Amino acid sequence: MRWWMFETAIWFFLIVVGAALIEILVTNGKKILRKKLLLFVATFLVLAWGVVFYGSYIEPRILTVKNESFDLVGLEEPLRVVLLSDIHIGPYKGAGWVEEIVKKTNELKPDLVLLLGDFVMGREGQVEQLEQFKQLQTKLGVYAVLGNHDFDANRSEEIRKALESFGVKVLVNASLPIKLSDGSVLWLAGIGDLWNDADLEKTLSGRTTVENVLLMSHNPDVVLSSKNDVADLIVSGHTHGGQIRLPWLGPVSNVPTVLGKEYDEGFFQVNDLNVFVTSGLGEMGPRARLFNPPEVVVVELE
Repeated sequence: MRWWMFETAIWFFLIVVGAALIEILVTNGKKILRKKLLLFVATFLVLAWGVVFYGSYIEPRILTVKNESFDLVGLEEPLRVVLLSDIHIGPYKGAGWVEEIVKKTNELKPDLVLLLGDFVMGREGQVEQLEQFKQLQTKLGVYAVLGNHDFDANRSEEIRKALESFGVKVLVNASLPIKLSDGSVLWLAGIGDLWNDADLEKTLSGRTTVENVLLMSHNPDVVLSSKNDVADLIVSGHTHGGQIRLPWLGPVSNVPTVLGKEYDEGFFQVNDLNVFVTSGLGEMGPRARLFNPPEVVVVELE
């Protein structure tokens, strides 16, 4: 379904249910407390209307910070890494949202900022609205990989060039050394999107298990490959944490990975590899988020 179809459905629901509530209250206002069925129907409609409105227009705008830590053996000094993923610039989120994300990120005083793909919502997103990335303040730079939606309508090269013009280094099946102040090195690797141009062998070419390697992959399914055993930590997005979640039950819908719902967000170990999945900052399909607000993730590498 296209985004405007979800928007139409949401507004139709809010208007129809809202009108029904008004009719019940106006017509049966004095009787409602005496009639159990009517009271049940009215309560249900109020709750349903409130959940849909909150999940569609309030929670998706609540920007949170998630703090995590990871022990990276051999790292000589601690590093503060901020992860930003799945912004999905388009009908739901624009330049103002990017500005808010950048402001929040700078307040965290990161050493390194990693952008994990899906910058736009298909053909609708205007890349120019990402220009606030120029204002990101880090000690060691801003790096990115592209996600599957950045390839929609053949826009990957346009998005890559735009990001580079905003001071973001885009890694496409490549790795590079990040030199730390104590003289040690952290290797940062970035793989292309698994559904489009990924080449893991090329990405990790020359890397060894004695090096500290941090692998960026939009899609966490990269952890299923037997070729990435040199990666100490893999950081990913893509799942949105399911967008709509229920307490104790997790995502309502399936997540778009082979790994599945069991690995929807957070730290996991798969095939003796460590992977962290962020639920991201934007939405695809319906604009809704529930029990799953947008997150800026801080990972303290120690």
